[in-house]
Amino acid sequence: MPAEPFNLRLFLGNVGEKFQRRKKQDGESLRRLLEQTDEEGALHLPEDANGPTIAEALIYAAEKSPLGIGGLRDWLENMPPLRRQLITLHEIVEAIAW
Repeated sequence: MPAEPFNLRLFLGNVGEKFQRRKKQDGESLRRLLEQTDEEGALHLPEDANGPTIAEALIYAAEKSPLGIGGLRDWLENMPPLRRQLITLHEIVEAIAW
């Protein structure tokens, strides 16, 4: 049976949900993190945004970055599976902002 195609939105949403679960104990701010990729867009994002909303914000930021959506998808999709499981929202934001 062929492997399921990589779903960028779903993947980014899951990473966003993980961040939201951990951020309270780490004292982090979603907006402050996403300001690195899209300062104006981060202002409109609620601090308690859900995974799909975070995914949309990241995709929008990637559209405006040199990496682009295709570059973001290729980078994540071609990552070794174990590494992909461990990736954080911080690392994704850094890649988009770079």
